[in-house]
Amino acid sequence: KGTPGIALVAVEQDRRNDDVYRVGVNATYAILRSLKGTLYYTWTKRDSNIEAFNFRDNIVGAGLEWTF
Repeated sequence: KGTPGIALVAVEQDRRNDDVYRVGVNATYAILRSLKGTLYYTWTKRDSNIEAFNFRDNIVGAGLEWTF
């Protein structure tokens, strides 16, 4: 919650109100004793009372971890 960072119009604006929803899944697999692989997916949605601040994200990633 807060005031908009950008003045979109010259008149005073309502206080900014955002709702953020985030869902994610993460899977890790031990490929070898010292090597792990990870895959992840995250979905994010933000609803704002100021139309310019609404967004949706789909984030996919992968990683490797090697320990020695």
